[in-house]
Amino acid sequence: MTTATTTAGTTAAIVDVIIPTTCDAARAQSLLRAVDSLLDQRGAVARPVIVANGPRVEPRLMERLATLPRVRVLRQEEGSLPRAIHTGRVAVRAPFFAFLDDDDAYMPDALAQRLERLQAADQPDAVASNGYSVRPDGGRRLLFAAMAPFAADPLATLADTNWLSSCGGLYRTAAVTVEPFAAVPKFFEWTTVAFRLAQRGHSIGFVEEPTFIITETPGSLSRSLAYDAAAPDFVRGLLGHSLPPHVREAFRRKLVRLEHHAAERHLGHGNRLAALVHHLRSLATPYGLRRNASFTLRLLTGLPPGATA
Repeated sequence: MTTATTTAGTTAAIVDVIIPTTCDAARAQSLLRAVDSLLDQRGAVARPVIVANGPRVEPRLMERLATLPRVRVLRQEEGSLPRAIHTGRVAVRAPFFAFLDDDDAYMPDALAQRLERLQAADQPDAVASNGYSVRPDGGRRLLFAAMAPFAADPLATLADTNWLSSCGGLYRTAAVTVEPFAAVPKFFEWTTVAFRLAQRGHSIGFVEEPTFIITETPGSLSRSLAYDAAAPDFVRGLLGHSLPPHVREAFRRKLVRLEHHAAERHLGHGNRLAALVHHLRSLATPYGLRRNASFTLRLLTGLPPGATA
């Protein structure tokens, strides 16, 4: 079945939406809010696929989720977001699928707007949409000033901006197989998926309208020192793939910037040896020498930015 009847009596496309979650008691409120945002979709029928993973799963919360309409609950013993993403993709049965983090939410017309772009004349394999990010103080910002620039060269622009948010995509099941979601690395799950889709020639459409709301958290992994330290090796791995020359150069420059950023973060935490390693790597190209050579004095003296010896 590719369509279902909505409460208004009309037919609409079915979309399996995968929610990886630790499903523990502390996440109950946000997880139920995320599910509600799917069950309230207009112009599409969302079928939530909950992948409860790890040791902290609350059985009563799983039982409650299982009573909700159209919800499937899967149990994964290993506590792993990358594995949960893959498990969810394997479980897809609808003609379209998407993802949603357990502390985020879809806007009411999210799937309808994405489906409209997916079913346009060029019939892309996947779409990436804009969204809002909400700060702890309640203020919100648009994630991307515009999506159109990404459409011209999705692979090259990925070197500057990951245009595929975890909850911003919609995928055509027959075109986007399980493989792009297999063995995605920790921290860089969605950059990896975006890279695999673009590098392997999948057609990607972009939706300017914001379709989701993500919640900013102060302890986000993407703001951690571990993330900054791992990022250069991740990009180094991407450079091992076959890439057009202009794309390769864009990722080489990104690698220089990431090595320098990691050096600054380590120096700020007093890890001078690690900072030196990243700094020397950032100088390995003429671009890096021009950009980062002045950091050497700070590294050797420990002076703050803007200070002089």
